[in-house]
Amino acid sequence: PRLSDKSYKHNYYDEKISLEDRLVRTANKDFVTTEEEILFDAADVMRMGKDLFIQHGLTTNRKAMEWFKRKYPELRIHAVNFPGDPYPIHIDATFVPLRPGLIINNPHRRLPVEQRKIFEQNGWQIVDAAMPAHKEP
Repeated sequence: PRLSDKSYKHNYYDEKISLEDRLVRTANKDFVTTEEEILFDAADVMRMGKDLFIQHGLTTNRKAMEWFKRKYPELRIHAVNFPGDPYPIHIDATFVPLRPGLIINNPHRRLPVEQRKIFEQNGWQIVDAAMPAHKEP
């Protein structure tokens, strides 16, 4: 990627917005990246067998998902997002397979119902992790 000025929305982080507004942005899939070029972070991609789950967020755009479909036609590509995450990056901080048939999920960042279907239709169980003991880092 060239990472030109066209790759990003200008002033995206300059705005002073509340956490609630940031969550609305995430739910609306309004991220800093544009679709000008292919952009992805490897940490936004998780392979499970013949399936690639790719998180659409601050570092990975839809153009990248289309690239994965062309580059790896033998794999099934699934876009996922986690509306409860105000800063969506690194899929494994939210969603991790523990063994075939079992996924642990961050309880604050649940997969939307329509995106859970692929797992539920294939007998996978998605369990929420325990709530954190601390609210601050």
